[in-house]
Amino acid sequence: MKLPQARLDVLRTDLEGEVVLYDPERHLAHSLNRAAAAIWNYCDGQNTLTGLRRLVSDELGVAVDESDIRLGLQQLEQTHLLAQNFEDDETKRLNRRAALKMAGRRLAVAALASPLVISALVPKPAAAVSFGPPSQ
Repeated sequence: MKLPQARLDVLRTDLEGEVVLYDPERHLAHSLNRAAAAIWNYCDGQNTLTGLRRLVSDELGVAVDESDIRLGLQQLEQTHLLAQNFEDDETKRLNRRAALKMAGRRLAVAALASPLVISALVPKPAAAVSFGPPSQ
């Protein structure tokens, strides 16, 4: 079984309550909430699913389910933030509808413990240059 490994070539910025990771290869910025950031931080290729659950629970101060860890790993994998993917049959079967259903059942804890990754395209510097106001 492969253990999850975070990519080391992404740029990291810590903001209030979240982490922004920039993928220079794809020119995408990814905003991770505390739960997703904690999962990503502990993806060192050494931690198992159980180890990640324990470490993330300790960091967040709330009990985090293995399904939350699987959801976070799935989001990190889909956004190409993992160098080495976590191969786990249960993670592969977890779909968006099932994930939302699980989050809804634990609404009080979900805001803190449910991982969330939001991505945005970042233009290349040449594409972001402004040429001034339009002429009249």
